[in-house]
Amino acid sequence: MPDVPHLVKKLKSALVRGQVFIIPEDVVNRENLPSNEVSVVPIKDLLTFQEGMALKIAPHLSAAAIEPSHFDKMKVGLALNVFSKATSAGLKYMVQQENRPLSYLTTAWFLEQVDRWFDLMSSRHPITALSRLKMEEYQKAITVLQNIVHLFRGIKIGQKGGWKPVQTGVIMATTSMLAIQEEMLTQGHRYKTFLER
Repeated sequence: MPDVPHLVKKLKSALVRGQVFIIPEDVVNRENLPSNEVSVVPIKDLLTFQEGMALKIAPHLSAAAIEPSHFDKMKVGLALNVFSKATSAGLKYMVQQENRPLSYLTTAWFLEQVDRWFDLMSSRHPITALSRLKMEEYQKAITVLQNIVHLFRGIKIGQKGGWKPVQTGVIMATTSMLAIQEEMLTQGHRYKTFLER
């Protein structure tokens, strides 16, 4: 199964190198997104906007995440600071309070999706684990994972929009997790986490 933290780093690397992510049209319509484009521009704008603030909107977002050194590229934490609820909320604030383009909301949405996906894929605690003890929450989590598979099958990354290895990795990791959790929970396990033996 592909390494999930490595996939998040690859996604962040593609984004900060200026590659545009084009969201499939059916996803744009389903999620009621204002545009189909995800880019680093809104994130850079947020970083510049909150520079010098004592209380930052996205406190963990830093220049090291957007313009990483050779060693910074290897840090999963910096990638997760980009793909976070705080960064997504910061972009929404920029649109609502600072008159930034509505297109920023598409990037905010994408950051949230990757954040939720990472939480589910790397769960190490029963609270965030896949479990059928609360079926409503379980169904929501499964839907998130299925939607990620659909998203990455249709997403176009970069100018040419060719298929990227990170897409294969995300799809393989997610479909593997869906299959593993189904088998384990059907066998009677209460949770599927990476700590389960």
